[in-house]
Amino acid sequence: WEKRLAYELLADLLNDKDLEEAKSNVTRRYERLRRTLRDTEAHEVQEVFLSSFSKLYDPHSSFLSASTLEDFSIQMQLSLVGIGAQLLSEDGYCTIKELIPGGPAALDLRLKPNDRIVAVAQDGEEPVDVIDMKLRHVVEMIRGEKGTTVHLTVIPAEATDSSVRRTISLVRDEIRLTASRARATGHEVPGEDGQIVPVGVIEVPSFYGSVGSERPGHTKTSTTDDVRELIGVLKEAGIEALVLDFRRNGGGLLTEAIRLTGLFIESGPVVQVKSSNGDLRVDPDKDPSVAYSGPLGILVSRNSASASEIVAGALKSYNRALILGESSTHGKGTVQAIYELKNYLFRSAAKTGAAKLTVQKFYLPDGQSTQNRGVVPHIVFPSFNDYLPVGEADLPNALAWDTIPVGNWEEERDRFPIRSPLESDLITRLQKRSEARQQQLEEFQYLRGNIEWLRERQEQNSISLNLEERRTQKELDEEFREKMKATEKRLAQDDFDFEEFTLDSVDEPEVATVELDLDADSDVDSEESSERSTLDIHLRESLRILADLVDLGDSVWAVTAQKAENSK
Repeated sequence: WEKRLAYELLADLLNDKDLEEAKSNVTRRYERLRRTLRDTEAHEVQEVFLSSFSKLYDPHSSFLSASTLEDFSIQMQLSLVGIGAQLLSEDGYCTIKELIPGGPAALDLRLKPNDRIVAVAQDGEEPVDVIDMKLRHVVEMIRGEKGTTVHLTVIPAEATDSSVRRTISLVRDEIRLTASRARATGHEVPGEDGQIVPVGVIEVPSFYGSVGSERPGHTKTSTTDDVRELIGVLKEAGIEALVLDFRRNGGGLLTEAIRLTGLFIESGPVVQVKSSNGDLRVDPDKDPSVAYSGPLGILVSRNSASASEIVAGALKSYNRALILGESSTHGKGTVQAIYELKNYLFRSAAKTGAAKLTVQKFYLPDGQSTQNRGVVPHIVFPSFNDYLPVGEADLPNALAWDTIPVGNWEEERDRFPIRSPLESDLITRLQKRSEARQQQLEEFQYLRGNIEWLRERQEQNSISLNLEERRTQKELDEEFREKMKATEKRLAQDDFDFEEFTLDSVDEPEVATVELDLDADSDVDSEESSERSTLDIHLRESLRILADLVDLGDSVWAVTAQKAENSK
């Protein structure tokens, strides 16, 4: 306990607090923790106990008290004014679980999943320490009126020292639904022979669909319709290859995932859903039309989950898309259902809680589960996330990966005329070209240097309690970060030329949409933040790989395109 208290005091001292102020902060924190424990109510004990019990079997099953259920409903309706972040309490810290696409936090780009909020300040007021504060109280402080500003002091997820702080100011707003829709860019990528290859990119932040579109003044929107429109715009612009960016896509409507997959194949099974009683349902794409039949890549990360994993996995199963990105996707291949207790009680109370239980599991057309292992890319890029606990496999008691029989699915797949020429020989050649670039290009040396620095600190299992040693280490870390920041800014200047494309309907009045997730569940000032780097190493290498795919598979793509035209 003495070491722990010294550690907490040092965190404040390293952030320019004097000893008396640090003592006061730590004392106040423990007094608040004691009050919180003393004031714990019966329904909170019930929620903790039943959730702990259910999580012995699956990390996504839990019990929701009446108040938690109400908060959950607000999140699902996207009707909350705030910063657009889902929060959870971990080891006394309020932690960012997920950023809602289109919300102020997601648009600002500085907050990241797994960042820990340690203080909250209203505009013009002093920060309030929120360590060990009840999550509900922290949420109430972050929520507020539209147009007002909240200042969050956070420990970044990648920070190896808890004394590192970053202050982020966000203007509260309603979720900007149009900003959460798919968007596109067209890039001019130099090929191996020096010729420019135009490659389109469509970023898909979630799988959304419309409700209430029959009401006057509302326009029907969906991920599939938006992507189809953007594909048309990019084809008119003359692209020769396409990348779907799923890196920030945490899931959404299963129906939209199936429809989107259908834009790139004629027809066939997309996902298989197995219930807890053993029943198996196959959800196919039945629409034979194809919106795009050319070279296709899908860029993923450990944050690509649920519906985005289904699309990436299905198109990989059909040999239709080249999967690129981090070592695997998130690995969430399960479905949860909400069971409100009032529906099962003989006398229904005014407010009751609910059980959130895992009831189904996803399987790809080839019979493999997306659970736990996720979707493994054809070509893997180095990433910080390989050393951070951000995947399904990192959660306690995560369900295992398995397979189901698929019958004659491969025979059915091979009869489709529109398929990518992604045979093993071509993939191997693409891998070798990418590996050579990853060894030669300065941007990958920069990335590996950052990753190695993080890895070394993640592997440290002890930390000094000597103030001067900690201060020296902090100065060395800041010196390293400044050096890397300068390199990042210089490398960002070599980005490919690109053009942005928007949806025709993006300027119309915002529409009523629902985004349902399948889970159902260092100091930076304002001037620095306005000059955030545009360096995106993974995207740049993905564009080069698609240019290689155009080059190496040129003759085969011509045959594929002719088959697509004949199938019409």
